[in-house]
Amino acid sequence: MNESRVFPRIRLSIQSRLDHVFLVGKSAWALSRYAGFGESEADSIELCLVEAVTNAIQHGYRGEKDHSVDIDIILFSDRISLVVSHGGQGPLHVPKEPSEVDITDARSLPESGMGLSIIRRVMDHMTYATHGNVHVWTMEKRRSDE
Repeated sequence: MNESRVFPRIRLSIQSRLDHVFLVGKSAWALSRYAGFGESEADSIELCLVEAVTNAIQHGYRGEKDHSVDIDIILFSDRISLVVSHGGQGPLHVPKEPSEVDITDARSLPESGMGLSIIRRVMDHMTYATHGNVHVWTMEKRRSDE
């Protein structure tokens, strides 16, 4: 892959309000479809971004409204990268492994706390980093090209 090629990067910024999260989810879905992902893959990518942004609002900003959550969606020739950054609190810990919960059995799912497990199961790569006072979650999903 030629990484020196310029790939589209779309930056979205929302206030830390849960009623704004659907906007970035729908954007990720549309951009995923544009990038060649199938409908169910786009659904999964949308879900992961919604989980990450919701996590930033609920945990990073402790539900306080009107802070900034920034989202970068980067389209590569073979994958999509989603970057969520915020200036709130960092996580107390970043789990190393996904929980042993069966996400296909809706009755067994807890009310909350599933976001990182879902992201780890759906996305091909996920990292967390802190740059100064900014917390950054990066997720990548490769196209399966079925």
